[in-house]
Amino acid sequence: MRVLVLWLGLSLACGASAPPVEAPPRADTYALVDLVPGDAREVLVLRPPELLASETTRPLVDAIAPPEWRRSLGDRTGVYAEDVSELLLARWEDGAWWALVRVPRATDVVRAATARMAPVEVESEAPFVRRIGYLADQRYELVALSPELLLVARGRPEGVIALLQALQHPRATSEPRPLLRSEGAAWLALPQPLGLPLDTPVGLLLAEQTGLRIDARPSTRIPSSAPAEERVRITLWLEGELPEGADENFRALLGSLSATDLGRVLGLPEALPTLAIARRPEGIELVADFHPATLARGVRLLFRAEIAEIVEESEPPPVL
Repeated sequence: MRVLVLWLGLSLACGASAPPVEAPPRADTYALVDLVPGDAREVLVLRPPELLASETTRPLVDAIAPPEWRRSLGDRTGVYAEDVSELLLARWEDGAWWALVRVPRATDVVRAATARMAPVEVESEAPFVRRIGYLADQRYELVALSPELLLVARGRPEGVIALLQALQHPRATSEPRPLLRSEGAAWLALPQPLGLPLDTPVGLLLAEQTGLRIDARPSTRIPSSAPAEERVRITLWLEGELPEGADENFRALLGSLSATDLGRVLGLPEALPTLAIARRPEGIELVADFHPATLARGVRLLFRAEIAEIVEESEPPPVL
């Protein structure tokens, strides 16, 4: 999770190089997930307006990226989280990544990066507003694909080239992979098999798994004898052929995890009664509702506290 936040910060703060190409037509009309190459190892999608507008998911955002961090990032780059309507990050095995950000005044963001780059290697205004250079000790590329679509990339110049070519010469799209389709306000997909060791129970259970996605969204839980109460709905989608009895194996696995320090910190014991498991032809879906304050507090502890502090803490979790 910390790595994801660092990607987000880097992607908004700066920006692998590609040769000049013609400007793509109607870049804003593309669904961002349609531009993800098939060899990407990880894909992260965030929709900040939905996350920040909900009292259910906002504590989770604040736990991972505190308001003061977001303000500082905006002051440095001109990109504030509240202005970003959608962000997609694609990352590869070698650590290279690129980000697509729907944000107003993308051209201004790219031009403003000039003052922070040392040195600036490429500075062009046509066919794109584009800068390539070093920020700290890393080489980044920033391109305004349109006035409201920003590309930021590090490493893999061939990946940037492929993306720009895809925008220039759109092909008939095939049926989208379900793994990369989610209505969640935030989701992470791993489109490749996990490749876990087969000599472990989990590895054996996921031997035929081909990808996974985890997403989060607000959810209203309405018990029959209590007022409506907001929850964060976490959905885990596992793609691939899974053995018979996988449902009960997952339920038992999560039951065991809920008894651990990690499970308790994240509020898994309270979420476990809401767990629903559904088998589908393409894989299996696990859904559970978490208390937002407990989940946010758990994430904050995992980000900022030592393991000893998590294990030794005996006081009940404070309300965020």
